[in-house]
Amino acid sequence: VIASNQFTQSEPEIIHVTKEKEGGSTDEDDAYKPNLYILSIGISDYKNPDYRLDVAHKDAETIIKVFNKQKGILFKDVKSRLLTNRDATRGEILDGLDWILKESTQRDMTIIFVAGHGIQDERKNYYFLPYDGETANLRSTGVKWFDFQETVTGLPSKVILMVDTCHSAGVTGKRRGVTDMTNVLRDLVGTESGVVIMTASTGKEESQERPEWGHGAFTKALIDGLDGNADFNKDRVIDIKELDLYVTNRVKDLTGGAQHPTTEIPKTMPNFPLVFQ
Repeated sequence: VIASNQFTQSEPEIIHVTKEKEGGSTDEDDAYKPNLYILSIGISDYKNPDYRLDVAHKDAETIIKVFNKQKGILFKDVKSRLLTNRDATRGEILDGLDWILKESTQRDMTIIFVAGHGIQDERKNYYFLPYDGETANLRSTGVKWFDFQETVTGLPSKVILMVDTCHSAGVTGKRRGVTDMTNVLRDLVGTESGVVIMTASTGKEESQERPEWGHGAFTKALIDGLDGNADFNKDRVIDIKELDLYVTNRVKDLTGGAQHPTTEIPKTMPNFPLVFQ
């Protein structure tokens, strides 16, 4: 609950409401299981070979595989749309965002995962570079970060945006390019939003990927954590705060302290589970 007027707003107050059965007892088994919707985007093989990465597409594929295991367990159903390489065109990405908006309800959870190149133009507008994108023509070929922002802030569900696009001196090479994304991602997190933002690194750090990991450092840590390594209290439940702690430490170890992931959780959002083992 947030009280507000035309001048300011209060700090949020979280109120927990529990549905009780007749006689006053509770039964969590009768609780409604939400659906999970996943839009997972990863581009390694760009139309322009100068932009090529190695494992961004594998990152996107594996995120879906990990959460598919929760179908019928934590979630009633897991519905996903995977866009990799030549399927991740500007048009298909925008269609995917529209799909999420149409399908996800207030009872559900939504995950949007993005791995590839992010670019800032001379007017400081941010873009995700799709398969058919060109850095010289971002306005007509790129996907504006505003489109992601408009989608996640418009969803009625609980939302997690996982972003693995971070700074490098240029787009070419095996690191995922973007100018400082810190401010643009902060715009997505407000007191009233239900959006959790997980990013691969801070400021202008480079987001690393290596063949021996099979993934980018950020996604490698996510996968390992969700597979059980993030269950610090051994209760068979991995929640968002446990995953945040594990990913932070794991990425730092993998990269020798060169990369520091961040997680932003709105004040109004209590801790919640992602995986039940």
